[in-house]
Amino acid sequence: DIPNLFVSDGSQFTTGGAENPTLTIVALAIRQAEHIAAQMTARTI
Repeated sequence: DIPNLFVSDGSQFTTGGAENPTLTIVALAIRQAEHIAAQMTARTI
C-alpha cells in the first residue's frame, strides 16, 4: 500500500458490469474528493 494514494477511475472494478459504469465512477470520485477534503481540513494527510 502507498500512503495518500487515491484512485478515481474505472480501474477499481475488476470486471465489466452489465451497464455503463460512468455514473458510478463519478459518484465514487465525488465521495473520495469529499473524504480527501475532510482529511486535509483535519490535517491528517
